[in-house]
Amino acid sequence: MEPSRSSSPAGLLALAAVLSLCAPARPQSLPTAVDRGLARLVPPDAIALVSFPDLAGSIEEAKSLPFGKILAGAEMKEFLAGPLQALGSEFEGVRSQVRQVGGPDPGVVLSTRWKGLEVALARARFGDRGFEWGIAARIDAGEGWAGVREQLGRVVELARGNPGVGRMEERKVGERTWVFLHAPDPGLEAAFFWTNDGPEIHLVVGSASGGWLGEHFGRIAEGKGGPSLAEEPDFLACAKRSSAAPEFRVFLRTRPLLDLLAVAADRFRGQVPPFVTGTSVRALAAALGLDGLRALALTSTAEKDCWVNDLVLLAPAPRRGLLALGEGATPDRELLKRVPAEAVSFSAGSLPLAALWDALLAGLATLGKDAEEPAKAALAAFEEKNGIQIRRDLLGALGDGAVSYSMPSQGLFAPGESAWLIRLRDPAAFEKGAPAIANALSGAVPFIQTRETAHEGTTIRSFSIRPGTSIGLPQGLPFNPVAMVSPGFAVKGDLLVFSMNVQSLRRALTRLASEPGPGAETSPGYRRFAARVPEKASSISYGDPRPTWEMGHSIASGVLPAVASGSPFDWSAIPPVEALTAPLFGSVSYSEADAEAIHRRTFSSFGADGDLLLVAGLAGGAAAAVALRPAPVAAAAPARAPADLLAGLEVHPLEHVRFLTDADKETAQQLGVQAEATYAHMSRLLGGEPRELPLLLYGYATTAGYNRFAGSFGDDHASVYGGYIATREASAPAVATIESKDWASLHLRHALAHIYVRRLAGPERSGAIPPWFEEGLATYVERFADESLRSWSIDNLKRRGGPGSLAGFGRTFRLDAADPEASQRRMLEAGLLLAYFAHGSDGAELGNLKTALRALREGTRREVEESVGALLADEKGLEERVRAFAGSR
Repeated sequence: MEPSRSSSPAGLLALAAVLSLCAPARPQSLPTAVDRGLARLVPPDAIALVSFPDLAGSIEEAKSLPFGKILAGAEMKEFLAGPLQALGSEFEGVRSQVRQVGGPDPGVVLSTRWKGLEVALARARFGDRGFEWGIAARIDAGEGWAGVREQLGRVVELARGNPGVGRMEERKVGERTWVFLHAPDPGLEAAFFWTNDGPEIHLVVGSASGGWLGEHFGRIAEGKGGPSLAEEPDFLACAKRSSAAPEFRVFLRTRPLLDLLAVAADRFRGQVPPFVTGTSVRALAAALGLDGLRALALTSTAEKDCWVNDLVLLAPAPRRGLLALGEGATPDRELLKRVPAEAVSFSAGSLPLAALWDALLAGLATLGKDAEEPAKAALAAFEEKNGIQIRRDLLGALGDGAVSYSMPSQGLFAPGESAWLIRLRDPAAFEKGAPAIANALSGAVPFIQTRETAHEGTTIRSFSIRPGTSIGLPQGLPFNPVAMVSPGFAVKGDLLVFSMNVQSLRRALTRLASEPGPGAETSPGYRRFAARVPEKASSISYGDPRPTWEMGHSIASGVLPAVASGSPFDWSAIPPVEALTAPLFGSVSYSEADAEAIHRRTFSSFGADGDLLLVAGLAGGAAAAVALRPAPVAAAAPARAPADLLAGLEVHPLEHVRFLTDADKETAQQLGVQAEATYAHMSRLLGGEPRELPLLLYGYATTAGYNRFAGSFGDDHASVYGGYIATREASAPAVATIESKDWASLHLRHALAHIYVRRLAGPERSGAIPPWFEEGLATYVERFADESLRSWSIDNLKRRGGPGSLAGFGRTFRLDAADPEASQRRMLEAGLLLAYFAHGSDGAELGNLKTALRALREGTRREVEESVGALLADEKGLEERVRAFAGSR
């Protein structure tokens, strides 16, 4: 992005918010409470309050917690140095412009240690004059008041000389003079006001006819208004559930919102469905038990090396409907033993779907006969047709205990095992009703297909999108994410096992067939906070954020260097993943309920610091949109890697390959042997050799190095994921990542095969090679050509769902960087086709393959297209023979 020379002061506060998190704060003793918080200045019926009671102190606290440690690391400082320098230069430009017009110095705004920042929704109601609302905010400058007061004096002078800024007013109350800056818009009641005695600045915004400004000013300056939110029982009940001095607090009163919704339903009759009335809204809330929810509160408190985050639902007993779900339940400790200790996340509690069903039906009844009767009639018809009762046979068969868990991912785009384990009261009843639900779903939704497969002594019932189904998605989206989901379930003993993909379900069932291990509660991450989880907790959960951060790092280091070249960040220099994840640890949560409230507490790496960074990020984004112009269109990327990317690479000249790598000498020698062996095999298979030698091959010992190389070609490269790349230019090099010793030789074979095929065809004919054929040859050489790998590769394909339909294979074959998992399966299928032609076909089909390879060596562009296309002429017959060859028939 190129800095704009006409940056407006509109980005001033946003820039300040971003940089304030990076500016060093002066250490000082932190108060245990805020004496004059906004809760004492708004009426007791205020609806919501969001508060950073001690903003500067919270920023200081955050520095010693995980996020702060990450930002303070040497690698992160180096990564941020360039962007911060550019942002600082832009900020100085804005600062100069503001000073020229006599406005407040943004440098002072930035460097002030703001003590408190609070906002309250004090009023939201329908009155005689329409909808009335009022917002109040309080900003406490703390020790920095002297500098802030000077800048406010500049605001006063600027407004007096420029009415467009606002209208100035002074009011004397007792011995104090209050200065007002009113908004210039007469249709809005809005003003900043303060007194020179400081240190607080107040903001009031509200409907023009509501009188909220006068009411709030009376509370602050004149002591009018009576009781406050700080004395309100619901506010105090929520506050006592959290630590005494939270860094961040949110309080929301829910009953006024329900009343507001009911009144709005009556006021907007004709604009909402007929069954939505004030009476029905209240009745629905009562049926669902939501009228028993009085308020909710969120707090986040720094405690030594972790954050303690609390969520309180103030809902006195007896609770009904949704609020009563799972009440009295406890985690199923025996079921938790079925979760491996190495799980990266797990949760244990209850899954009261039957009670949820009852609550929803009760809610439906409150909407009137026009809504209730058609829904119940459709349900009755479905149950009669399929011979089941959903409430009795399915939901009623479920027990109380439920556990979910996720195992570590096997790769960036290969999700790890994840599953739900749910106790069954009546497995036989559930087994009876499950097929009816599966069949009904596939019959009602044409593009859904169901499948039943046997595994570990039970039956897996799974759902997936029918092949070839076109689901409407926004134009430009290169893949259908819905098609990646294949949920399934199975009954194993007295357990219902469910997962969002069949592969995970199979692994979960296999795990259940073995003896249970020590269990999830023995994992070191959970044990760190286990002693603080009450025995009577109704649910517990654990989650390790590091795998998610590692995946995000892989995406950032793999994708952003290529697609975000105009960004102020050098994404190829992103800190190593260890620097970003070392301060992190797993979070532990638990829920408990008593006669007054439902309380959930979490011990986590993240808390108020995340809220601060989110606000700063949004502000920074708004500032960037105002202050920066779009980057000019980049020139075409060079076809060769820049010289600085070759630094540290050692050249290993082979007979047919020029191999450049930063791997250790022993690894390089081993891979060099593999490279020459791959060349020899390609030569035998294709019956010819490239006209341009040696083949240029790069091998990077880390994914980061590979990604920097890939990014140097811009869009001019072909790659599915960080394993191999061949540029579209026939004479350009190939590159393989060799970070994993288990995959290094496979990546190298695949990359070298790509460049071999393109060099054999030459630039005039390489564009005529169908993608499936080129990927098929590369995948064949990578896996299927090796006798020891062939059976493993076929089994791998079977684990991915087996060979798919070959109908239209050549026409629809497409690899997509956004969907590497599906792309890898397509490559395996293409390689399997070539393996069939080379090892399992009859004489006629082998002749067709030889014709295609001969055309590739010496034929015209048209001959290449025609001969390769002929290989798939008999698609249906070929599909059966390929399946038989793969052992799937």
